[in-house]
Amino acid sequence: MRMFAAFWARIRPRNTAELASLVLYLGEEMDRRERMLDAALRAMVTVPGERIPGSAPATPPGSGP
Repeated sequence: MRMFAAFWARIRPRNTAELASLVLYLGEEMDRRERMLDAALRAMVTVPGERIPGSAPATPPGSGP
């Protein structure tokens, strides 16, 4: 929380347009970090049939569409 306060003090939007721009930037940053985390978690799955919690169940080779 302290980092957010320091960031907010440094940025300090002065009007609605700046605030909207900041919200969009932070949303994009969160999405980017979430994609990076997802990619890192996928890379950790090394055992066939193992799956990441919350992802679709793994299908055995040859049983796909």
